[in-house]
Amino acid sequence: MRAPKEMLAGDHQLIDYRIRGRELRWLKTLHICFASLWAGATVCIAAIQFGFDPDTGAQMYAYRSILWLIDLWIIAPSALLCMLTGFFYSAMTSFGFVKYWWIILKWVVTIAYNVAGFLFLSPWLEHLARLSRDLPPAQALPAGSVLLSAAQGVVLGAQLGVVGSMILVTILKPWGHTRWHV
Repeated sequence: MRAPKEMLAGDHQLIDYRIRGRELRWLKTLHICFASLWAGATVCIAAIQFGFDPDTGAQMYAYRSILWLIDLWIIAPSALLCMLTGFFYSAMTSFGFVKYWWIILKWVVTIAYNVAGFLFLSPWLEHLARLSRDLPPAQALPAGSVLLSAAQGVVLGAQLGVVGSMILVTILKPWGHTRWHV
């Protein structure tokens, strides 16, 4: 990274921490990799959700454990790391945090997604996996499990919608400058 460039603004001394060149390419690459992991794992959960219909307690436990483990080990870390690299990307490039409306939208959605995931979705998936562990392995599933799977489908649809819209907003950059752009 280049040495900070000092700039004078009135009586205050500002330091420009913008990155360029190789460092910017690495940061962008990391950000895209984490976003790709996040999106890919969400699609994998969708494929498992819609392609697997458990009939017994053991199958339900495997199904819900897989969903929970993908969320715990891939989606949660990649969403958090995508947000972290996005923070550095905003702070250290000319994009900024509030210069464009599409960046503000991405920040609001990303923060809301991470908070909802850590506070509600991950604990809920863990709870469902733990409940399924207590089912007798060979027993047919109780009637209420279909309702829980339907709720999971709604949550998954929302996740796919969020991730897909974030990708589209990033590519299309649909809105221009805010009044706060400098």
